[in-house]
Amino acid sequence: MTTLAEKLNIPSVSFDKFFNYSIIAFAFVLPISKAGIVLFSNLLILLFLLKVDFMESWNTLKKSNVIIALFIFLGISILAISWSSDKLYAISYIRKYYHLLALPIIYLYFNPKYTRHVLTSFIIAILISELLSYGIYLELFQFRNVPASDPSPFVNHSNFSMLLVFAAIIIFNRVLYGEKQHRIVYVLFLLSTLASLFINGGRTGQFALIAIIFFLALINIKNKIKAIVLFTAISGIILVAAYNISPVFKDRGTQAYTDISQTILKQDYRRSFGIRVSLWIMGWHVFLDNFPLGTGIGDEKEGMQKYAFKYDIERYKGLADKGYIDYHSYYFNHLVQLGLPGLLAVIYLMYTVFTVKINDSRYRNINYAFMMLVFVFSTVGNILHTIIPMTFFAFFLGILLAISRAEKHN
Repeated sequence: MTTLAEKLNIPSVSFDKFFNYSIIAFAFVLPISKAGIVLFSNLLILLFLLKVDFMESWNTLKKSNVIIALFIFLGISILAISWSSDKLYAISYIRKYYHLLALPIIYLYFNPKYTRHVLTSFIIAILISELLSYGIYLELFQFRNVPASDPSPFVNHSNFSMLLVFAAIIIFNRVLYGEKQHRIVYVLFLLSTLASLFINGGRTGQFALIAIIFFLALINIKNKIKAIVLFTAISGIILVAAYNISPVFKDRGTQAYTDISQTILKQDYRRSFGIRVSLWIMGWHVFLDNFPLGTGIGDEKEGMQKYAFKYDIERYKGLADKGYIDYHSYYFNHLVQLGLPGLLAVIYLMYTVFTVKINDSRYRNINYAFMMLVFVFSTVGNILHTIIPMTFFAFFLGILLAISRAEKHN
């Protein structure tokens, strides 16, 4: 089949360079500009339409379990329109999933030889974010009315903490595998990134960092006792230093301890952790009331109020009975929306993410860290709900899949 690019006499070499340079630019805008994300998401779709040979592309895509799992999830989401009460809202909600198309497109056309440039572009954008974050935190200037107590300049603190953790892993990898003459620079950059993470209010990223350190220690060290001891030492040093140096981390850490203890001991759901737990409790009951297909997209509040009164969850007693609500969990959101088929689809998608294998030592630990980061973020948030985490998921998973595919091909 003749592609549109061939009909327009666009040389394959020129297309490939433009596509891969676009990916490098996309990595830069991802942490700092939603408008940039929309621009490059649309550009990737346009480039795909220029290059695509549908039969050849499908033959490549169906070899990836991740891509198949993604298509299953999207298919169930589209079917759910039929049992959603507000079909126009359901369509508008699903429409934002077009950002996930970056995943199969990058998988098809990204050349892994540009991976280092993509990661460098991303961490440069993170460095810019960090510098602004420090300036806000130290009250050297104001930026977009961002408070010094939560200095996340471009995205909310939860998303910023996720991006900082991934950047820290990339930089740590450069310390291990980069040029010796640059290691001192990367060590300083790593310390700066970790410090930025712990003056940030996003506890999800801080917890994810500890989980990733533990996971990488178990994966890379044969002696598991040694791995656990090393993990305990490293994580202990990081947490003690952060607690004594960062007032934000100290306050948020103390608050987290209080939240968890109040929720468990007194069934008090008024605080941050308790709010999440209350949503999971109500979400489970809402699913049971709408077994097996769920409420449909946009009807997540349906039936919540009676459980808000049953469990005395004041925050949700006055909500309208219909409408979208974020259950602060990738699994619970899709369980309520899409029922049992949706839950199985998102679990399978997460499983396939954990089966991606990369042999190249330069990127293997980045792959492991990405898996764990996505898992942690999905447990206490919905990675497919808003543009930043959704695009982060699709973009870097596409890069990692392209590396894995190239290894298998070679």
